[in-house]
Amino acid sequence: MASLSTRIRRSSKRPLPIEEINRQRILNPSRPTLAERARSVLWAVEEWWRRHVTHRELYRRLDTAGRVFQAMLPPEWDCPEHAKERLRRLRERAAHERICGAVPFAVPPEDYLLDHPPE
Repeated sequence: MASLSTRIRRSSKRPLPIEEINRQRILNPSRPTLAERARSVLWAVEEWWRRHVTHRELYRRLDTAGRVFQAMLPPEWDCPEHAKERLRRLRERAAHERICGAVPFAVPPEDYLLDHPPE
């Protein structure tokens, strides 16, 4: 590896201030070595894999938590009457938030349960 004095061009024999040396390092960086390029490719692949696996594990755990929650609910809650009641409460909350000036959100139409019965 070349020394700092040979990598940084200067016009006089007088030493450069450290700010100028740092500025030149930033503006004129040395070319990455083959090992550094290989490491950057490996880092990118490893980063992609970690994100992919992390997201997959997150969704797997959320699905499991949803199944556990559904299993804990009483069976009588899984009927059309309860679905209608939940939908009514949702509509009331949406109307209240619209009146209060909150961000509106989509509310299913009145006949939603006729087209989409609860599972």
